[in-house]
Amino acid sequence: MNWWLITIVIVILITIISTLTDTNDILNEWAESLTKLLTPTSIILGLILGYPLLKKKLTESYIAKQFDIMDNANRAVRTKCIELQDKYSQAKRSNHITIEYIAEAQDDFLELRQKAIDAAPDVYKYANLIYQSLSNLYEIYERQDKEQVFDYKEQLSTWLNEQTHEIYDYSKSVGCIPTGMTKSKKRLNKRLSEFVSGNSFIEVGDIDHSIDYLHSAAMLVIFYGKNNHIFDYNNINYFLACYKSAPSPSPFARLMYNSAIYFPPVLRGQKKLIFHYPELFLIGYSRRISSSPKGEERYYICTYANMSNVSFVIGTIHNLDSLTEYKDGYLDIPFSIENLSDFSKTSEVIQFRISVEEAEKRYNDGIGYRLQSRLKDEIKYYHK
Repeated sequence: MNWWLITIVIVILITIISTLTDTNDILNEWAESLTKLLTPTSIILGLILGYPLLKKKLTESYIAKQFDIMDNANRAVRTKCIELQDKYSQAKRSNHITIEYIAEAQDDFLELRQKAIDAAPDVYKYANLIYQSLSNLYEIYERQDKEQVFDYKEQLSTWLNEQTHEIYDYSKSVGCIPTGMTKSKKRLNKRLSEFVSGNSFIEVGDIDHSIDYLHSAAMLVIFYGKNNHIFDYNNINYFLACYKSAPSPSPFARLMYNSAIYFPPVLRGQKKLIFHYPELFLIGYSRRISSSPKGEERYYICTYANMSNVSFVIGTIHNLDSLTEYKDGYLDIPFSIENLSDFSKTSEVIQFRISVEEAEKRYNDGIGYRLQSRLKDEIKYYHK
């Protein structure tokens, strides 16, 4: 039995005794005083005990309202997705890309992103990925000579169509099941908390409205997986634009783990350039099949780029032999150029070819276990 019930029972018993007993004036006076206190005490106890229930009801009402808003926003996103899928249809490439075409697509997906602000959290995140990729692509082509643009707008259209399917799919779900619990958080650390005002806030648990992309997020694996599938190996600008939207080697590591193949998600130089070690990040890989008198060949064209603001590829990497000075920066192990071929370089981007058999061999020769361990460590780190 709760302490407040025990208190009320004692007060009631004393009141009854004082009513039935006339011989003890002190007891009567004490019981009368307690009786007078009973009403305000009950009110105070009611407020104390009723506050958690009231807080829970208010939270549940807030969540219900947010779900209505989210559901309406999801519906608006789906409507816009259907419109964009009709506009950006899958097609064979024939016409060169223009900056005007990219600008038009950018405006369309800006509108979609705005509609997704109140939608399920993952809907906004994925829409933002596409919009940011188009913004990056616009900046890339804006700096290039129009006569040197060889990409095709139909391939971009096909990519937009496929990625819009993903946004539509995310919009069919609320993305989370809130518990109705609230949690208090501080904007600044505990050390500063007592010296500032307005430092705390309450948020509903299990509803994530952040726009950050965890390196281990399934969304990024899906995003980069589609890019690898749709883009050709010579679509360097498309690969670059997408990687800048959510730069992380981790999704590629997960894609390779799933396919039981391996080549480094990061190549890191072993000699410093100025203050840092040079790094080349895997921004995409394209699986290809070709036929020759020797038979059918299956291989990957791997595309790596310098994502820093300091150029070094043009002056330091000339051929495959130059990569002997690099190591696997993701697993922190040596990198071998054995059985790699077809090296090429475009500005700060390099490409080379590795056969499917060689990529599978590297995975099976002990790297698969290292890769699995690294993926587990990332999950622990990003979700602790």
